[in-house]
Order: sequence, then structure tokens, then C-alpha cells
Amino acid sequence: MMAGRSYLLLVLVFLTACSHIGFDGSHVDVGVHLDISLDGQGPTDSSLDGSQVPLDMAPDSSVDVMVCTLPSPTLPAPPSAPFGGVSLLTSLNSPASEDDPTLTADELEIYFESNRGGTPQLWRSVRRDPTLSWPAPELVAELSTTRANTPRLSRDGLTLYFAGVGPGGDEDIFVTTRADRTSPWLDPVRDEALSSEFSDTGAVPFLEESGVEARGLVFYSLRPGGAGGGDLWITFRTTGVSCHLWSPVLPLVGLNTPVSEANPWIRNDGLVVVYQTGGDLFMVTRPDLTSAFVAPQALTELNTAANDDDPWLNDALTKIYFSSPRTGNAELYWASR
Repeated sequence: MMAGRSYLLLVLVFLTACSHIGFDGSHVDVGVHLDISLDGQGPTDSSLDGSQVPLDMAPDSSVDVMVCTLPSPTLPAPPSAPFGGVSLLTSLNSPASEDDPTLTADELEIYFESNRGGTPQLWRSVRRDPTLSWPAPELVAELSTTRANTPRLSRDGLTLYFAGVGPGGDEDIFVTTRADRTSPWLDPVRDEALSSEFSDTGAVPFLEESGVEARGLVFYSLRPGGAGGGDLWITFRTTGVSCHLWSPVLPLVGLNTPVSEANPWIRNDGLVVVYQTGGDLFMVTRPDLTSAFVAPQALTELNTAANDDDPWLNDALTKIYFSSPRTGNAELYWASR
């Protein structure tokens, strides 16, 4: 049971023949449009074992997908002030390349990708207080043979999504968990519902609540059916099987363009996305989950002529971590406002 006000997302998916989506490892040639409505009359407490509505994947039809009830996190509006000066994360960087920083919500643990060992691997650093500098990082040994990249931590640090080599040789989305922050990660599992025969990376969970699986996820994919190039895609947990199954993945409306969009970060309320397109960082917002994202804004105070990428922000949107090769190799930076 989840305390507090809950909502029931009703995802209305209109399917028309022409594009390509993946669900539970299968692929169906359909085009997809997403419309989300909120039932404001939802119960104050909700069960996780609701019945699942079957998905009619036939072209030229429409279906209702019942999505699990969700908490409604209240987070502040984006600050109007720009980010200040950019600083190198000197203690984490090396003569090699570092990118893809991801943190726990309390900002006490950071994971990132580095090729300092000769191949891309995951590294981490842990500190006692968010005001302290980061200690020298250590290799995530139990994941060192997976060729892992684009790591994305859950807020509590107990679930990790990352991209690894799938059975077809392309990058697929894997997930692993651990009992607590001092325990090793379990053997990662390829998420068949999110992975396709094309490259899929950078899976970011959102709508998280302690002790409950994230209800939404955004990621990057080269699969067809988007606006062109690589695009950002979104999915929600469906009811049934303890709210574990993902709905069909859909293009993230309002962000994708014929230019590639990649490496997203999405705030836990699902209302703010920061991502990379054209080598620059952009932020886009929406007032609620029923609305589309509109009018992305470049973070001009952070962008350079280099490929500025891989953002992670705190809930208040006052701190940002990202990677950039502005001085040569890709390195980790941070800024605040």
C-alpha cells in the first residue's frame, strides 16, 4: 500500500500502421500516439495488484492501457537564474575519458563511465556529506566485465539501469539491484521489454517511491518510429503482476526532432527533462503529466562548441552534473545556481 494521494494513469494508445515498437521482447509494426489522463477521483490508498488490461496490438485500432497508481511528488518550479561557473570534478577525472554521471537523490554516491582501464567500465565514489568533495573513485568490480555504459541510478541507489551488449551485438538495457548500498550488485538482467534490435541506452527511472519500483522510464533508442535519428522514448508500468510489466514504449512527444536527441535526465515528477541534442544541453518542462513538453530551452550558460552531454540534476534543479570534452578528453563537470 502507498500512503498519500494516488492517481490512476489511463494511457490511451492509438495504434496506426507504419512504425515499430517493442513490448515484452516482441516487435509489432504499428505507429503510436500517447494520450494520458489523470483520474482525480482516485483512492487515497491504492493496491499494487490491479488487473491488467490486454493490449490489442492490431494496426488501425486503439486500446486503453491501465497504468499503476502513482504517488504525486510535489517539487519546486525551475529556478529562473542561470547556472553559475562550471567546475571540473577533479578527484573523479583521469587522463582517460569520463562521462555519464548519475547520483543518488541524497547526492552521496556517484557512478560514471570511464575508460581509464582501457575499456569502458563503471566507476563509483561515495562521500559522507553532500558538501564534501568526492573521494577517489573505485571500479564497480562486479559489473566490470559487462561493457556497461550510460549508468542510471534509482533515487535510493538500490537499482541501476545501464546499457550493455545484447544478443544481437547492439546496446541493450540491463538492470541490476542490490540489498543495500554496501552490498554488491546482483547479476544484471537484460530488460526484454525495453530492448530492441537497435541501440537502446540511458534508461532513467522516474515516479519513484521508496520500496516500490519506478512507475515510469525514459531512454534513448535508435529504433524506427521516432522523428529521425536517435530519439527519446517513454514507458509506464502497467497494472497486473504487481505492477512490474512495462507498457509499449512510445516516442516522447514535444522533444524529438529529425536531429538526434540523447542521454536524457527526467525529474522524479516527470515534469522536467534535460537532454542533449546537437551537442548542446537543453531543458524542457510541462505543467502536469497530461501535457506535452513544449519549447525546449538551451542551457546556454553551460554549452560550448564541444559535445556537452550526459546531464544529471537534483530535485530543486539547482545543481547539474554533466560531461564535456571541452578541454580534450571527455571529463566530468558540475555547476550550481
